[in-house]
Amino acid sequence: MQLTDFDLMERGPRRFDTYANRTLVPSPLGDFTIEMLVDIGKTPTPEMLAAASRLLEKFSADKESLAQKVYRQYRAVCEASYGPGWLKGCGVPEGLSLPRLHEYLNSRTLTVDSALNISVYTSPAWDREHGLYFDLVDGEWRFGE
Repeated sequence: MQLTDFDLMERGPRRFDTYANRTLVPSPLGDFTIEMLVDIGKTPTPEMLAAASRLLEKFSADKESLAQKVYRQYRAVCEASYGPGWLKGCGVPEGLSLPRLHEYLNSRTLTVDSALNISVYTSPAWDREHGLYFDLVDGEWRFGE
């Protein structure tokens, strides 16, 4: 992976610039985009590229277990007292298997920011407001919001 593999994306309403890798990363949750987030007008650094390479390596090794964590979150919503009506209102069926879950995940990114924070993010249809974040801290995935 090289810095030239990343393209500047349209900013939209964000207060930062995003550079996205043209190659998607397959997983049981669907394809992920590798992104680097920088201050407006800045470009990704070699340190960010090194962090993105570490992220890709760790994600590739752990994508099955991360998929299971996302699936457990979906199952928890199914089993919660607000589950069935909530899911239906979000357009998500109950009883999905893991292989079908990707159909209800909107955004899927592997992200490095300019402070070298590393995370995996997805926006499930049942929780678009918050999304699901897994931050890589000291070589371990930590669930966050």
